[in-house]
Amino acid sequence: MPDTFSVLIGDFYAGKSIFNKKTITGRQESDMRNRMFRMLRQTYDVCQKSISKKYAIDSLRTCNFSIVVFENVGERTTKQGVKYLDNLKGFMTCTISEEDRDRALIAAEQDHTNQSQTVMHRFVQSYAVDGEPVQNPLWLHGNRLSVEMLTISASGNACTTLKHAASEAGLEIAGFLLESVGAAHATLSHDERDMGVGLLDIGAGTCDLSLFCGSMRHVEEIPLGGEDITRDLSVVLSIPPREAEQLKRQFGSVNCQGEEGDQTVTYRTTAGRTCTMTRQQFSEIIEARQREIFEHVHRALADAPHNNHLSAGIVLTGGGAMLDQIVPLAEEVLGHHVRIGTPRDIIAPEALGNPSYAAAVGLLRFAADEHGEMREARSTERTGSGFMNTLGKLFSFF
Repeated sequence: MPDTFSVLIGDFYAGKSIFNKKTITGRQESDMRNRMFRMLRQTYDVCQKSISKKYAIDSLRTCNFSIVVFENVGERTTKQGVKYLDNLKGFMTCTISEEDRDRALIAAEQDHTNQSQTVMHRFVQSYAVDGEPVQNPLWLHGNRLSVEMLTISASGNACTTLKHAASEAGLEIAGFLLESVGAAHATLSHDERDMGVGLLDIGAGTCDLSLFCGSMRHVEEIPLGGEDITRDLSVVLSIPPREAEQLKRQFGSVNCQGEEGDQTVTYRTTAGRTCTMTRQQFSEIIEARQREIFEHVHRALADAPHNNHLSAGIVLTGGGAMLDQIVPLAEEVLGHHVRIGTPRDIIAPEALGNPSYAAAVGLLRFAADEHGEMREARSTERTGSGFMNTLGKLFSFF
């Protein structure tokens, strides 16, 4: 392949004097240049296809997620299409260095900024060299480097309010972390992320769905959670929400049959009457709402472009994942292999090993990984550096 490149470049570059002949019209010169570029492009594509990997980029419909595209190689920078070198030999010999890549990332970070939003994370989705997607652009030849990036931000006012509240309590906030990122850091392995995996964090008020194919590719919130199940139990059984939550924690299941299903659950209604029902009847109330939640998740997955790339299946975490028999129901509705995600590789009391602590453990683990930045942030004044700056500028946690 190197011989092919040298022959093509040599022939075309040696023949560039053709353009200086007065007998060639401007249109003929333009057509000839275009033909030469196409031939060079075809040769270049042959090499690129052996190392490139195409990624599908999420359309990111929600307002606080955005994709930034920025092209930058050396001093040749453009946001409006392609700017080729006049020298054809230069077109094939411009090598993308680490400095070029870093400059493009920094420029993309600074571009499309919204003062009312606080950036929490930036995830590189893919690179492209002259429009051709590549996994790693370093040392490739080209004239344009594009970076597609997923930016996750939060309301600046909400972040400021939290900072003030923490300050009043004598605490200092080092940074903000998306809950799904923390949970993924604690429960997902590198192999799962590389294969493609979905993480469903079932919380009290919402279910947070995030998809990973190497980097984070998609984030979506389903406005249903464990509190909806508690509310159903409270309404159907006529008991206070606090007692409904206690019964859910003690007897919660989405499919309780056999001898266990014949056991009774005793509760006291708000009218003061003592009632009993079988655990199977109790589980049917829970199953109806939990199935509805999974159906919403299934529709969200169907609309996500990476649904067909989740080779590692779906991981359930959060307090809502502690319901008995939830995995078979999830596999039935979602159509993927499902497992419960608990914090991995921790030395802690056994109680911290359940899914409800996944996000908290992930946050602590991330802080521990950045302990050097933490010390710097605590010992110096906030000047835009340190751990908080690291959180905002880090392009991928994995």
